[in-house]
Amino acid sequence: SCREKGLLLGVVHPNRTKPPVTALKSALGEGRFGKIIHVSAVLRWNRNAEYFSAAAWRGTKLLDGGILFNQAIHNIDLLNWLAGPVEEVFAYGATRIHSIECEDVCACALKFRGGALGLIEAAVTIYPRNLEESLAVFGSRGTAVLGGTVLSGVKEWKFADMTEDESRQQAEIINGTPNTPGHMVVLRDFISAINDNRPPMVSGEEALKTLCLIKAIYRSMETGRPAEVHYIEGCDRP
Repeated sequence: SCREKGLLLGVVHPNRTKPPVTALKSALGEGRFGKIIHVSAVLRWNRNAEYFSAAAWRGTKLLDGGILFNQAIHNIDLLNWLAGPVEEVFAYGATRIHSIECEDVCACALKFRGGALGLIEAAVTIYPRNLEESLAVFGSRGTAVLGGTVLSGVKEWKFADMTEDESRQQAEIINGTPNTPGHMVVLRDFISAINDNRPPMVSGEEALKTLCLIKAIYRSMETGRPAEVHYIEGCDRP
């Protein structure tokens, strides 16, 4: 492994760097949501036949995977990072319109170890264009809904410790924060991590958590039953 060889392993999950997402992560860390009740991630995008035919590897089990391993992996990563770890999932997946080996639509329910519930809806079957990429967190003392077609803005930002005016002003500030392309942020951080001899923004252990969750979703899709999430030892801490 990289750890045994003294190598640094980093993974690109660019959604973690978006200003609305970093603000949401901070609010969770400050306990402003109170008890987390439920969370959701929605990805309603379009990938047409030309997209899949443009490269032979797309949509294949060996080299790509379906919507879970390609497009929605970043949304699933956010749920795991913000509210995880996940204890159990129950999912349905299907290949509805594309001539590919893997799923192009998935719906999944999650049960988190902390008691919260979650939902994932992901599809690349939306007509005629990308429609929505959203993330929502609902707590006993706060609500945050991020949205847009690429998870780029704040739709709701309300907390019990803020007035309506304060909530609106903070949402406007977050929406107005410049968004450096996420891949660039992650790559710059990785270079700094090498120079500073520290873990990168998204370590190999962090990425494994998301892979373990997706594998559980696939097990549920294949069996038609709930599936426990088996995190690799050392990667199951929040």
